[in-house]
Amino acid sequence: MTSSQQPPVPPTRIDFSAEDREWIAERIKTVLETGRLTLGPFGEEFEGKFAQSTGVQRIGKEPILLDADVYGRIEFRIAGKDHELATRGLQMTGNLAASARITASSSEHGHAPESAVDGLLGGYPANPAQEWSANRETTGAWLELAWDKPQKVRRVLLFDRPNLVDQVTSARIRFSDGSTIEVGELANDGSAPAVLAFPEKEITSMTFETLSVKDGTENAGLSEIGVY
Repeated sequence: MTSSQQPPVPPTRIDFSAEDREWIAERIKTVLETGRLTLGPFGEEFEGKFAQSTGVQRIGKEPILLDADVYGRIEFRIAGKDHELATRGLQMTGNLAASARITASSSEHGHAPESAVDGLLGGYPANPAQEWSANRETTGAWLELAWDKPQKVRRVLLFDRPNLVDQVTSARIRFSDGSTIEVGELANDGSAPAVLAFPEKEITSMTFETLSVKDGTENAGLSEIGVY
């Protein structure tokens, strides 16, 4: 045998015990009788073991399915069941906010306007640098996003600051084309977005302006804004 020749690979036979063959045959019979391989008891068994090994936790009945995540989590569905995985908050695909120039009426030290478009869902008290907080402003506080070229948009996501003291209860978004959208109360803990969907419009800027806040609010702001 020369150095360039490789020894032949001997045939390999996998041995199954009688008990294993019976176990496999029983499950194949079940699949053939029910026509269900991934759904049903086998899918449920897989999901249970997957949850144990990854730390997946069950979530609500109507998840938001994300391709990537400004939410700090990814929610998904397997065989009709909803699951959640914590992430570091990756930027969502197609989020135009990431390429905008950001200005604000004011900002509290360490809570820069740009933090509202960093793709991270967080804020005071755990992660103050992951949110925009106006400096002692409540009603009238504003955040503007502007682009050098016109952008086509049809959806906006808004996350309130996660602390339970400060909360935006109503706001307005003004677009450069002259149109406006009224915004209702934002989730006080910032865990879920206010989703604003509208017919596609072409704009070069948009401004979020706070109209009202919860009693006791000291600094209005946003943890995150997404534009699509």
